[in-house]
Amino acid sequence: MMRTNRFFIQRSFIQFPIAIAVLAGAAAAQHVRGTPGDEGRSRLAQVSQISQNWTVDANAAGAVWRVRGDMPVASEGTEAKGREFIQQYGALFGAAPAMGFDIIESGGFYKNGNARGISIKQIARGFSVDGRGVQLALDEKGNITGARGALSADATAMPAPSLNEADARAFARARLVLQGRDAADVRPGAESVKKIIKFIDGAAHYIYQVTFVFKKDWTPLALEIDGVTGETVAVFENRDSGTGKMPFQGQNFAFKTGSGKGSIYSNVAAALAQKQSLKSLPELGIEDAGTGTPGINGTLFGRFSIVFDAGSNDDFSTKHVFDFDSTDPIEKDLFDQSNIYFWIYQQAAALTKLFGPLPTEYTMPVIVNVPGIENAFFSPGDAGLGFGNGFMLFGDLSQTTGDPMDDYSRDMTVAGHEYFHAVADGIGMQFGNSPVDNPPRAVNEAIADYFSATLFNDSRVGSVIAFFHFGPDLGLSPDSIRDLGAERVFPLDLTIQTGQTGLPEEHEAGLIFGATLWRLRTKLKKAIADDAISHSMAQWPQTTNDVGFATVDQNNAQAAYGAFYNSCLQTILDRIAATKGFPTMIKAFAAMLPNGAIGNEDAGTALPIDATTGGSINYDSEFLFGVKHHAVRLTLKVGQKIDITITGNIQDQTQVGFDIVNSAGNFAFPNPLTILNNNQKASRKGIFTNVAGSYDFVFKNLGANPGRYKLQLKVTK
Repeated sequence: MMRTNRFFIQRSFIQFPIAIAVLAGAAAAQHVRGTPGDEGRSRLAQVSQISQNWTVDANAAGAVWRVRGDMPVASEGTEAKGREFIQQYGALFGAAPAMGFDIIESGGFYKNGNARGISIKQIARGFSVDGRGVQLALDEKGNITGARGALSADATAMPAPSLNEADARAFARARLVLQGRDAADVRPGAESVKKIIKFIDGAAHYIYQVTFVFKKDWTPLALEIDGVTGETVAVFENRDSGTGKMPFQGQNFAFKTGSGKGSIYSNVAAALAQKQSLKSLPELGIEDAGTGTPGINGTLFGRFSIVFDAGSNDDFSTKHVFDFDSTDPIEKDLFDQSNIYFWIYQQAAALTKLFGPLPTEYTMPVIVNVPGIENAFFSPGDAGLGFGNGFMLFGDLSQTTGDPMDDYSRDMTVAGHEYFHAVADGIGMQFGNSPVDNPPRAVNEAIADYFSATLFNDSRVGSVIAFFHFGPDLGLSPDSIRDLGAERVFPLDLTIQTGQTGLPEEHEAGLIFGATLWRLRTKLKKAIADDAISHSMAQWPQTTNDVGFATVDQNNAQAAYGAFYNSCLQTILDRIAATKGFPTMIKAFAAMLPNGAIGNEDAGTALPIDATTGGSINYDSEFLFGVKHHAVRLTLKVGQKIDITITGNIQDQTQVGFDIVNSAGNFAFPNPLTILNNNQKASRKGIFTNVAGSYDFVFKNLGANPGRYKLQLKVTK
């Protein structure tokens, strides 16, 4: 079944404490999320370089899967740095002395040219171990700031395969006849072998992936041969033709670019007003891409996309200027081609500034005006056009509704959303691999919404198609398909819409996470939010198993979504603390609080802070309807004093209060609680710590209505 990232389609809670930063900047104690099992504890014991300010994540089985914090190595250069990392820290992820590794740069580059990450791929007997390896996150200076992954001792311990590469080639050639082919059909020199170890039903298997490219039609065909039995495990067309400006029919073509022109909507407001502008189409192909590519010359193609119109065979001329006011339906559809090309380019350019060179920097097929499809999506699969894996599709309902405006390619926010899906897939995010309607897919949709919204500086996603289609044709009047400015809260709004599985529908559930990110961007500067989100993604959990849930069902959905959202948001705060300092991190935390996905005492997601060195927390936040308890978890030592004041907003008439969970006998309260103006202000000074430990300080909305408030908390060393 083709996997797509779609734009629009029809409690027992495990607490994960984590140290974000210390109040006064001193070293914090090491914190572990989850409970490491025997294997996890054994791995920790083997690593002598453990830092006291690390955060270590363990999965439900107790194995370490992620570490965040400085992991210093002395070596320079990708290869040397990766090998030193394995020597010092590899035991955390299951490294063994006999393991081999392929070490390359990954994740793009910073503006200074330094790599954003290092990929350490496990190799066993010359075979690449599928799904096993460690990803390192690097800062701009090349320092290692975190790692995630797993290595397989089982793969390393496998006996040698029975077949060699020549045997595998022979088995594959013999199999060709069953595919209606013959070895004589293969182009000379167009037979290749890739060696991988795959885990099938939990067991490791040697696999020779033999790929042929045939003379007549350049069709690539891959056969997977078991390296022990010689059986054919799988047969499939493999159109992933590697990198290059334009992968086409198994070859990579370079082409010259220049500026063309076309009619577009210059912004969302212009689209809503149906006001077109004649704009330059950047880095457009201005010549034939190369020999053997008939039909490409004159077609709308360039650096990041090649646009095909499902409703017209007319080629797009790079110098053509479209008269959008024409009544000719063909010319109206040609506008869709130039509009979608322009905005895919703009999103790619914006993401390049954040991520460095993109893995999608090649000419990706984009199919517009697909009749009868009420959807738009990115798919990592093959569109069957000869360009290899990865394409985007935009539906067109104009033939159904009779309205030429009912077309997804007219909405630039949809284009930005789908292109981010392509980038996320290209940099190795595994969200889209998860089953539909689960926490990773919800986060996948949310971040695609966010990076589209931040490009247009508009919280609404799908506002153009909503205005033109949903209003006139369905009798509805929303101003967007989704609005990140909506007051969606966790867990109240988690099940506002359920999917076919009975779990929260991924787009609607993702809106809680996306609204949290947008509130962060609103309260902080755009640059800070964009940086923190883009730089922390490599450290986000990729599957629910990473946060302790092997499966997600209706019984544990709230706990699973809460754990997954909270883990992602914690890494964003990590980044802000590291780059902007503790006060800005607290401001970011306060911005996230209202949506309930972090710092929500009712959901068990209090923010843990090591306060043993003392310091202050000052922030402005607000209670939204459905979240009445905000919390931080302070680690304290004996003899410390705490002063707390919480003040409600006069205009909102916010009634406030606070409490310390499990405080009986552990604190002394020599001074009385002061309450003013009908609970609009509550204060208590000189709270004395009798017993060291971690305690949840809970700040309450005592009134019936939402409202803003201000917190001042000081811990004396």
